[in-house]
Amino acid sequence: MTAARARTGQVVGTVSSEVTITGHEKICIWATSLIFGSVPVAMIVLGILDYNLCPGDTRLGIYMVTQGATSVAIPILCSLWYCCQCVSETLLIVCCWVIGLFNIGWGITGTVWISESTCKNTDLYAHAFYCTIPMWILFGILALIVCVTMRTV
Repeated sequence: MTAARARTGQVVGTVSSEVTITGHEKICIWATSLIFGSVPVAMIVLGILDYNLCPGDTRLGIYMVTQGATSVAIPILCSLWYCCQCVSETLLIVCCWVIGLFNIGWGITGTVWISESTCKNTDLYAHAFYCTIPMWILFGILALIVCVTMRTV
């Protein structure tokens, strides 16, 4: 085990000998996790609060809660791996691929459900619609990160 040291010589983070994380990198990782985790948390909260706004069609609430719950898992796993090595790298990669593929399929399903919704004048529809757009943008950003990372390996 090695310790990353700031310019002042203080220990900032301890990780395996293969990965050294400085104070700035740790802040960047937490900020990225916060950004990538905020939309899914909003989807969970809004999906739960607005679930009964469309009594004839509960699919939008189910979509939002499920999409948010599975999407928030990836930033949490990445933060645990980068900051404290609490998750093995192999487990992280497998979980991210499984969750990512599920989220793409579930996102397509949710997008179809939003377009077929019978309650387009409710807050639930508006929240589902306006949370889905950033989710697709985040999926695109993550796909670019994966492509660039795999290309450099």
